[in-house]
This record gives sequence, C-alpha cells and structure tokens, in this order.
Amino acid sequence: MLVRPAVQSDKPGRDKIRVLTDLSGFHGGGISRADVARFVLDQVEGDAWLR
Repeated sequence: MLVRPAVQSDKPGRDKIRVLTDLSGFHGGGISRADVARFVLDQVEGDAWLR
C-alpha cells in the first residue's frame, strides 16, 4: 500500500476525507494526521482502495 498524504496538521480529524487516484489536477492541500491514520487503518482492515 502506498499512501501519499499532503501537508499534515495536528488539527482534529474530519468526517470525510478525499482520496485521489490521479494527482494530475492536485495542487496541494492539507490533511490532519488523525485522518491519515484512520485511512491507513481502514485499509489494513479492508480492500476498498487495493490496486
């Protein structure tokens, strides 16, 4: 699994996160460390984004 989070912050996690498979239109952004951790743990338990 490869996870490439943008700039990470110590802000609280959100209810929703955005997952991108094509970075051609991505121009930066941020995400909380809590959201990155939740996404990674969800992927360990499931295969929603397995390629």
